[in-house]
Amino acid sequence: MAAIVRCPFCDRRYNITGIPAGTKVLCTSCRATLAVPARPRAGRLRPWIGAGLGAIALAVALAARPRGAGPEPEAEPLRAHAPAAARARGAELRLLASARFRFCQRAGSGFLLAGEIRPGVDLEPLFADFQDALAGLVACFEGETGLGAPDDPLVIVIFTHRASFDAYRRERGVQPDACGFYETATRRAALLYEGGRPPVATLLHEATHQLIDHHARGGAVSRWLQEGTASVFESFRRTATAHVEVDPSLARAEPACAVPLRELFDDEAWDRPESRVARYATAKALVAHLRRRHGAFLGDVMKAELAGRHGGDAFERLLRDRLGMTLAELEAEVAAGGR
Repeated sequence: MAAIVRCPFCDRRYNITGIPAGTKVLCTSCRATLAVPARPRAGRLRPWIGAGLGAIALAVALAARPRGAGPEPEAEPLRAHAPAAARARGAELRLLASARFRFCQRAGSGFLLAGEIRPGVDLEPLFADFQDALAGLVACFEGETGLGAPDDPLVIVIFTHRASFDAYRRERGVQPDACGFYETATRRAALLYEGGRPPVATLLHEATHQLIDHHARGGAVSRWLQEGTASVFESFRRTATAHVEVDPSLARAEPACAVPLRELFDDEAWDRPESRVARYATAKALVAHLRRRHGAFLGDVMKAELAGRHGGDAFERLLRDRLGMTLAELEAEVAAGGR
């Protein structure tokens, strides 16, 4: 008997008879990524639901497979490993599937770009620019942290209509002045492009958040390290052939210490509007300084954060153990380096 299942997001039916267990497949209707379970039973399967939009190199068009002779069993919905997360992803997928998007993925980059189709906006040069930048980001990030490209594709949604971007932003409670943002719950970034110069810095900033969160595997990384690293890795230049080259050494922040370093470790204080700009500038200055002067120590800090050792006390202990410095001495060094 044929094993007939239906996508939980769009109800499209597929015959998965004979497909090897663990094969990742792409729903050709809503582009949800699904996986074939180890022991499929006709009419009732429980595969893992992959993250995001259908960003798998092996995208199997199951709808084209011939169905077995005889009556088909009633198709049961595919079951999600994490139902709440799957429902949230389902809402996202339906939103994206309801509009017209073009997709672009480059092998090895670990990112999938979903560009909103708009008359007069050529997505292909934008995709080429962005994939150059993302490939450079992944290579640079891996070289400095030892953390490579994501094994699950990370989705970046590019809106080309202000109205659709604003609607997406408002649903997530993002401030009106944002031209791009990263959402931890879905590990998805979104940005606005209405033509003109591609917003490469915004892309790199949000993609850095995605990389860090991916390697945190559901854990949390302190805001100062998240924002400081993203602000440093958004720096880039163009080569003589106009390709984007990520170059964190270009990162600068003035003033070097707009707030005391100790204030960076209070994650809740990051949302206070009166000091938000100063915190970002100081976090950027700290990460840029550590890259230039104490690269191995910065790598140790990243490893400690990914292992769950957060906060000012953990940072100061590591600072004392690795560099023999106090926080006040490091602050003076950062301030002197910024002048």
